[in-house]
Amino acid sequence: DNYQTLAQITGSTIEAYDSVDVYALTGDLNDDTDTYVPDQSESDLSDSSKTRYNIRSLAIAGGAQVGNAPLTASAQGAFVSTKTRIATIALVTDSANILQASGHASDLTVQAINQITAHTDSGGVSAAITFSGSVGIAFGGAVNQYNSFNRTEALVDGSTVNASNATVSSRLAPFIENIAFGVAIAGSTSFAVGDSGADVHLNQYDSANAGV
Repeated sequence: DNYQTLAQITGSTIEAYDSVDVYALTGDLNDDTDTYVPDQSESDLSDSSKTRYNIRSLAIAGGAQVGNAPLTASAQGAFVSTKTRIATIALVTDSANILQASGHASDLTVQAINQITAHTDSGGVSAAITFSGSVGIAFGGAVNQYNSFNRTEALVDGSTVNASNATVSSRLAPFIENIAFGVAIAGSTSFAVGDSGADVHLNQYDSANAGV
């Protein structure tokens, strides 16, 4: 994994008088995360203008040719490749003991959440303008690739839990928006050809696991 968000209780004994929560979060803050992200309203991250996208990739190429030569040609293209490999992990492990204090009912929540937002743009714009009976050719193209290998895990492993209620859950809910565009403009008093193309690839190999 290139990046990791990890929340864990390991090799410890906790005598709980109230709830015990283990949350690992990758992605946006929202109304749901307000319950476990301290001072969310005070954080710079709560500014929607700063967190509209957690991941943003952009490539735009443009060009123009204008002339009187027998052949005026212009070709422009852009390529964007984005790959994420992020682990979001919430764990109770390594012989940890979660116990209820005498006379108290306590709950355990172990939750891993990936709700990343990503936006990628790729575009190619090309123009060829020629005069005096010449030939104008223009091509604009773009390729946009997004590959996601994220894993989201919530586990209670090799540990003892004594709780009134226990919740172990993993949530994978990313929002990914990919855009590619190609524009070609060709003009001539004789013969003009313009062609454009765009290719978008989105490959998700993400996984979400929860277990005891």
